Amino acid sequence: MRNLMLENYRKVKVKEGKKSLYRLFQTTTILLMPIIIITLSLNLVFRSEEVFSYYLNESENLYNTNITLSNAEMSAKMGDFFLSFSDDVNINIDNGYSVDPVFNDKEEQFLLDFRDKLNFITLIGLGALVVEVIAYLYMIKRRGKEQLFLAYQLSMFVTGIITIALDILMFVSSLYKKSLGFVSAAHLSKKANLGILILNDDYSHFIGYTQTIFTVILALAFLYITYKLTRRKVLFVKQY
Repeated sequence: MRNLMLENYRKVKVKEGKKSLYRLFQTTTILLMPIIIITLSLNLVFRSEEVFSYYLNESENLYNTNITLSNAEMSAKMGDFFLSFSDDVNINIDNGYSVDPVFNDKEEQFLLDFRDKLNFITLIGLGALVVEVIAYLYMIKRRGKEQLFLAYQLSMFVTGIITIALDILMFVSSLYKKSLGFVSAAHLSKKANLGILILNDDYSHFIGYTQTIFTVILALAFLYITYKLTRRKVLFVKQY
């Protein structure tokens, strides 16, 4: 009788522990999936040569600077910079007899500071991704598929709120200018090359809607993946 009571007690404890882990991993999914999606979308926006090339072609801001590089060349150099870990910006113009930097020292320091902040955000996103992979594996193997899919649906709501907040930041000029102070841009001239290229409303608006598009695409892609991983397998029994 005593052994039976102990066995029942253990089963209850196991069930309670399982439910606690379910709740824990549901919470991590709701909170971490938005971080993963937003981080991925920001990296696609800022590190992609193609995205910056599209912006230059649409805005034509490069023609308002003294930069003699083409849109394709400038985009390639910006893309290489954001993908590198060098302490130098290395965005230069080769005039044949000399190699001149595109940006002045203050502008280059801004770019380095901005890339450092982006790298830090990326590390947070990668950490969240590792935790979320563990959560997915546990929930799928321990029959928590329905709870996992529900948690992801809730995470899409949180992602939407964060995206709207970022859009407000990008589309309200005064807020965008204040946010640039986070990476020491307040002292930069808006008439210098970097100011004409990205320290303006054209670029902030472009970042706003481009990041939103990438976020929607990524959220739907993760929704599809989560659905495929958590859907019930229906067995069809052939009747004779």
